[in-house]
Amino acid sequence: MGIKGLPAVLEPYCERVHVGEYAPGTRCAVDAYSWLHKGAFGCVDALAPGGDRAWERRPGATAPYVKYAVHRANMLRHHGIEPVIVFDGDRAPAKRGEERARRERRAALLERGERARAAGDKEGAFRAFSGAIDVTPEMARELIVALKREKFEFVVAPYEADATIASLALTAKERGGVDLVFTEDSDLVAYGCPRVVFKLEKSGDAKELRLATNKPKSKGPPPLDFTGWDYELFLSLCVLSGCDFLDNIRGLGIKKMYNILNKHRCVDAVFAELRANEKIKDLIAEGYEVEWRKARMIFKHALVWDPHAGALRHLTPVPEHCEFANDLSFLGP
Repeated sequence: MGIKGLPAVLEPYCERVHVGEYAPGTRCAVDAYSWLHKGAFGCVDALAPGGDRAWERRPGATAPYVKYAVHRANMLRHHGIEPVIVFDGDRAPAKRGEERARRERRAALLERGERARAAGDKEGAFRAFSGAIDVTPEMARELIVALKREKFEFVVAPYEADATIASLALTAKERGGVDLVFTEDSDLVAYGCPRVVFKLEKSGDAKELRLATNKPKSKGPPPLDFTGWDYELFLSLCVLSGCDFLDNIRGLGIKKMYNILNKHRCVDAVFAELRANEKIKDLIAEGYEVEWRKARMIFKHALVWDPHAGALRHLTPVPEHCEFANDLSFLGP
């Protein structure tokens, strides 16, 4: 899902780039599942229930979604960029509710697609089956085999790839880190990645966001002005706006939350105002503030794989006197 409403907010701050502009030897981390998901759109009918996966019958044939991902990796390599492909691992404990909702949405779309196909509605079936695309562990395994064959570096995260990608982005290159990250997911901005590249095309064109930039790159006023904001305040806005770990308060999207947070610059004051509002207070679940603090901690302290140390660690150290110190299972067991 990503951060609700964030892509549109970030658009004016993104700069058009071409991968050929990056210096040779640039290292980047890539969300493997985002490439597999985009590649799967090229074979929607085949992946639909009862579809003909012709490549499985031909010895040595490669699935279209694997071809897509390997092509993107080779394009980066052609321009002197060293990609590190990062795969999802186990399901994050805090995302179980979101995963359940996704499964239900996917099942409903598959059912709708089958009804449309039975009625001869090819366009409706394609739309529904496209929305139901699910990147499976088997698809990931196929890509890993291809990456090994092509000698690309890859990492399997302990949980979701995002946190491990952020870890690589915040690590020095001599310790295995990367200069920038490629994704289609706004979550990586919330994780604090300094340079995030979106919408990579087969031509090599893309859009880059630098987290330290608070001046828009396009003409006209941006929808939200982050002058004077730091990362901590921005992260608070991201979690308040709704993310994979916590729903937003109904009726309060990113722009409304920005206005309140920009006024107070203090989350405690934001919650105090919302709790005092007769129209809003009943929409805020009991214990919402606690769940908000947990969700915020995931973006800062999720468990990640450290390839240099060859061990698990937190993305950033958990504060010694953390209120959840006795039970950090929501970060990963």
